[in-house]
Amino acid sequence: MGAQGVRWGVLCPTAVQTNLLAMREGMIHDYEGWKKNLTPHDRLQPGDVAESFLALLENEDSNGAVLKVAREDGQAFHQLLVMDQSTNPPMGFVEQEKVFLASK
Repeated sequence: MGAQGVRWGVLCPTAVQTNLLAMREGMIHDYEGWKKNLTPHDRLQPGDVAESFLALLENEDSNGAVLKVAREDGQAFHQLLVMDQSTNPPMGFVEQEKVFLASK
């Protein structure tokens, strides 16, 4: 895809403080378990996600990267190898060990 000028990346934020988090019991399966695992200090603000999205776009080395964004861990890029299924067995994505942190 790079030869055609196409770049791709994936943004994976943790929970974001939106109206979706205001859901009440009966609206989602295992509400108590969901609520227990989602503490207020873990929630990202929409602006945090927007900043991370811009970091993904602006970083030339982020082509093919997954940007994981969490309140406590900050931003971390994970590079993935894309396997061409026409010449390789169908393996999907293979995560490399290389992880580099994005500065905020």
